Amino acid sequence: MLFAAGAGAFGLAFAAGLIEAQRQWGHPPSYGIAHSRLAERLSKDGDLAGAAAEYAAASRINPDDPISPQQLVGALDAMGDGPGSLAALEEAGRLFPYNTGIQMALVERLAAAGRPEDALGAAERLAVVAGTNPTVQLNRGNLLMQLRRYEEAVPVFEQAVLLDPASAQAHFGLGTALAGVERYPAARAALQDALARAPDFIDAHLVLGMAQMYEGDYAAARSTFERTLALKPNDPVATRYLADIAAYLAAENGP
Repeated sequence: MLFAAGAGAFGLAFAAGLIEAQRQWGHPPSYGIAHSRLAERLSKDGDLAGAAAEYAAASRINPDDPISPQQLVGALDAMGDGPGSLAALEEAGRLFPYNTGIQMALVERLAAAGRPEDALGAAERLAVVAGTNPTVQLNRGNLLMQLRRYEEAVPVFEQAVLLDPASAQAHFGLGTALAGVERYPAARAALQDALARAPDFIDAHLVLGMAQMYEGDYAAARSTFERTLALKPNDPVATRYLADIAAYLAAENGP
């Protein structure tokens, strides 16, 4: 164990010394490799923040090398919610605006942190280099919906449907966005497509029922909400809307 500890300390010292030597000699490619080697050692020793900093340094020196940014994301992911991890990931996003791995991680972390505007910015950058990835388009659409930018979300979800026609989530997103701009017939069609792919999709049933109700098709809405309750007894949304429909129809029909 003593030898192993000594070897680890030697590895750290050697990598740090190599970095300083490369700085003096002025050989950027090897200098970047030295940062990567130091980062690997720091990661093994549990210094994830230090490892992330070294991977970032290696990435800045060799911007065409795809490996260091991926290692940087791995180090930041390993940090979890540790102090500074999101800030470090944002800095990586600024350094590598079109690196797929970094921007995907950034979208997820920013959204989880309750920063949908910033997450959308990362998603838009990601779409430039990975626009044919249906998940990228789906995430963009969901963020636009969260920001209530329904009109913008419609073509994004349409793209997601084109890229992955089998995705119930893509059809559901499209139907929800269409309902948000009051295009109820098209919304109903998209939501039916979602349910054709995932018959037990509770949220799709609920939004479909709302679209039917807002369009004035109370019989269809009642049937949809009843199916929802068959799948999820006592669902509060379906229960409330069924009560609203019953009250409306009773008022319409009179005593």
